[in-house]
Amino acid sequence: MPVDWNKVHPVKYFNRDLFEELYGRDTWLTVREATEEKVKSTPESPPEDKAVLWFHETPYGLIVNRTNRDALADVLTRDTDEWPGAKVHLTLKREGIRVTGVLPPGETPATETDEIPF
Repeated sequence: MPVDWNKVHPVKYFNRDLFEELYGRDTWLTVREATEEKVKSTPESPPEDKAVLWFHETPYGLIVNRTNRDALADVLTRDTDEWPGAKVHLTLKREGIRVTGVLPPGETPATETDEIPF
């Protein structure tokens, strides 16, 4: 039986492999909260303050880089206290996990069965 590295060495934050295992290439998740946490980029590096998004649907957080922060702030605001309830579309790209869609709290993503108004 193969070793499940996520059980042997539990992780708090999404990485490429974990995201792809859980969601494939993309998914919508609902923001529970945004926090500031001390995170090490590598085992040898000192911890740095990073913004982390937490979601209702999963125990894993997303460390928010500048690109993702800007995508979120463009639709929501820079005030992270306003973010809970927002829907965030995450996509696995070559450069990492990217925010590729944002809906304010109370809005829901369209589905393939929704009628498109003309």
